[in-house]
Amino acid sequence: MSFSVRIRVAAKLDIARAEDWYEERVPGLGLEFRAAAYEAVDRIASDPFLYPELLWGNRRLVMRRFPYNIWFRISGTAVLIVAVIHGKRGAVTLRSKLKGS
Repeated sequence: MSFSVRIRVAAKLDIARAEDWYEERVPGLGLEFRAAAYEAVDRIASDPFLYPELLWGNRRLVMRRFPYNIWFRISGTAVLIVAVIHGKRGAVTLRSKLKGS
């Protein structure tokens, strides 16, 4: 069973900012980041319960190639992508994006 997926505008902006950052450093790498992020979203949709619930009901997928985490929540048969955050970001950033999501 595949879950329906909604991506918050803030999470889309997270992806776009990271894509721009990688693209500025190495042409083409930004597009690879975007592809990897959306491939990870597809993995979440196929079985979101594979990923642990960690903070305030949010779950996390650690991206394979890039040092980013995709944070999401499950509601019934839907998944809400809340944030895409660099793995080295501090607790304050994480808390502000996830709490009350």
